[in-house]
Amino acid sequence: MHYPNLRYGNPTEFRAYVRGIPLKDLAKQLKRSERTVSDWLNEVKRIPYWVPELLRLRHAETDLYMLRMGYKRLEEQQRRSQKAANERLFAQPATSALEAHWATGK
Repeated sequence: MHYPNLRYGNPTEFRAYVRGIPLKDLAKQLKRSERTVSDWLNEVKRIPYWVPELLRLRHAETDLYMLRMGYKRLEEQQRRSQKAANERLFAQPATSALEAHWATGK
């Protein structure tokens, strides 16, 4: 646990792990009411220490299973398929631009 207070969980870590999970499904996973989970998300009530820890362990376990089955994480696959914003600047080696400049003398 990386949060300094041992009784309560880190709200930022909690939000990172629950991103994209519907409230109803999340409440069912945590065996708590939708109202309670909603209060945790909106920081009306403090999050118990075990909630982010449980989500972190489930996340790590899912990654491990996917790795064992030969799947890669979706974000990693999307990142590899996207081109960098500055890719065209580095498409040709910088030495060729310098060589062209020196060859023309301009």
